[in-house]
Amino acid sequence: MNEINDLEEKRRKAREGMRRYRAANPEKVRANARRTMKAWRQRNPERTKEIAKKSYEKHRVAANARTRKYHAQWYVENREEKLAANKAWYAAHPGVVNAKTGKRRAGLKHATPKWLTKEQHAEMQNIYVVANLVHMEVDHRVPLRGENVCGLHVPWNLQLLTRELNQAKGNQL
Repeated sequence: MNEINDLEEKRRKAREGMRRYRAANPEKVRANARRTMKAWRQRNPERTKEIAKKSYEKHRVAANARTRKYHAQWYVENREEKLAANKAWYAAHPGVVNAKTGKRRAGLKHATPKWLTKEQHAEMQNIYVVANLVHMEVDHRVPLRGENVCGLHVPWNLQLLTRELNQAKGNQL
């Protein structure tokens, strides 16, 4: 029984000595921990990726919410500067802007069926005119380039939404 008590006493003293060392040398302890972890990560790259992926999935929703909140607040505080910067960028990169606009127009043309009548084309134009007058955006109920389904550019697939609702809806059904 004395041997067990002696062993426990030695362990207690060793733990106490380590506590004192860590308290007296925090930088050395941190440096050693970094070195040890770096070596472990290099020896175990697959396990490191797996741990990182699990951590990302665990914290993704909260991190994305924090990021969105931060960017929304930043935009509110810096709206005018951001708009001016965007305008300057568009002026400095007309080729990129034209390519993007052309791609969108081509997508609309591709999503517009050839069997639409002139009346239906006129109805779509009227929807866009009304949207401009009431300061709203035209949204496709079924997105033209959705992840699982692609809608058509037809009058019955169009709806008027506020900018906030349209941006919140995104490319969702």
